[in-house]
Amino acid sequence: MLISSLMAWDNTPRKLEKLIEPGTEEPDDLPADAKAAGEEGDEEEKDKEGSEAAEAEASVEEQPEEGEENEDEMEEKSAEPAYESPEDTEEPLLHKKKIKRRYLNHAFTEEDYKTRQASGEFGIIKEVEDLVLMAQRAGIKTYVIAAGVLYGKGEAIFNSHFKKAWLQNPERLPIVGEGKNYVPTVHVTDLARMVKKIFETKPERQYIFGIDNTKKPRQRRLIQAISEGIGTGLVESIDIPPYFEPVHPARTPLQLDLDWRKFLLLNIKAKPSTLFVTGDAGAGGEGEDEPAEEDTGDFKWFCKSGLAANIQEVKSEFCKERNLKPFKIAILGKPFTGKSFYAK
Repeated sequence: MLISSLMAWDNTPRKLEKLIEPGTEEPDDLPADAKAAGEEGDEEEKDKEGSEAAEAEASVEEQPEEGEENEDEMEEKSAEPAYESPEDTEEPLLHKKKIKRRYLNHAFTEEDYKTRQASGEFGIIKEVEDLVLMAQRAGIKTYVIAAGVLYGKGEAIFNSHFKKAWLQNPERLPIVGEGKNYVPTVHVTDLARMVKKIFETKPERQYIFGIDNTKKPRQRRLIQAISEGIGTGLVESIDIPPYFEPVHPARTPLQLDLDWRKFLLLNIKAKPSTLFVTGDAGAGGEGEDEPAEEDTGDFKWFCKSGLAANIQEVKSEFCKERNLKPFKIAILGKPFTGKSFYAK
């Protein structure tokens, strides 16, 4: 049984389904060169899927909760007129027309594991996963648990934010970029229980998502919860770094003292495994419910609803593991007896 990471999916294109509003389709009578321009626009749209789709999600984030998780909206500029009428004609023969495209952002399921793609830095994780999956044969069962970003029991990846929130220095916790990206998470206790569950039930599937049931696991929501639960409640966006320092060849790419920004920039919309979650929409937020045959519904969660919903419990763990004890001191006295001096 390999405990792996969703970082092996960090370069996977999102599952977007393009929808075109009625009455906004491209007309068939466009000149050939205008159509070509439109097709080039479509190609550019595919090439810029990451950035433009992120902008699309940004616009949806401001909408009501019902639409936040299901649709990404964006507008694409129509092709420029390929030609105009002669000078003595006042109106052009071809008018500009905006084509509004909307997208459904579907959540990944465990069955999509063959489509996963990793960046160069985390490619080794995917290679090890494939080796474990291929090792299954008669008398040998192999499993891969793709865990989300870990939290709990003193913190590692989120340690920087917990420390800053505890000290309230700085007052605003950093969010990388706009924070609209999806960051699936799992408490380390729940991950351990998942391993036990898989060992006991021996499911048929080999690739299993080890993530909690956070409804909207966006980066901004996670950092906002830490700030409100421990610190001042304030957050701010910081720039996404143009590049990261390369990992030392003698170290694993999942070394926990690496830059936390790499993990919080993960953007994978994933549906929790039906081995552990039943009757819930899950992190995908799609409202799908397809329980597997081996699901018994008896999994005992520690933090089923994720970091934001259990921030006080996780905070208590952080304080206990690091022996942190909050205290306040009251200094009383008559005027001009040195209270301010000694307080400083």
